[in-house]
Amino acid sequence: MADEDLDIDLDDIERRMDGAMAALKTEFASLRTCRSTSAAP
Repeated sequence: MADEDLDIDLDDIERRMDGAMAALKTEFASLRTCRSTSAAP
């Protein structure tokens, strides 16, 4: 496959990846681990 056949917009891919990572970080920040503490009765 020749380079001319590939029309990849790396700026667009990077922008989309940044958005995906921001969304993932938001999801991880709201994730509860459900670990009990040793002080729990």
